[in-house]
Amino acid sequence: MKFSSVTRTDLTIVAVCIAAVQFASLLGFIPDERKTAVAQRLRVCETLATSMSFLVKRSEYQQIGLQLEILKQRNEEFYLGRPAA
Repeated sequence: MKFSSVTRTDLTIVAVCIAAVQFASLLGFIPDERKTAVAQRLRVCETLATSMSFLVKRSEYQQIGLQLEILKQRNEEFYLGRPAA
């Protein structure tokens, strides 16, 4: 099957664009959403752990429950470990 020169040029441009995007991703120029999400969750967990340990030392257990409820309301995916439906 023969392709016209315009079709071959178009396919070449598409292939070069795909290769450029993959190469940029390989070099880290395109941010990885999974890594960003994990880093954000890690910061939230560290902050929450620090806050909770302080509240446990002061025996403020109702405040712990309140903070966990606020976390659940603000961001369901942190609480459930998956996106909210």
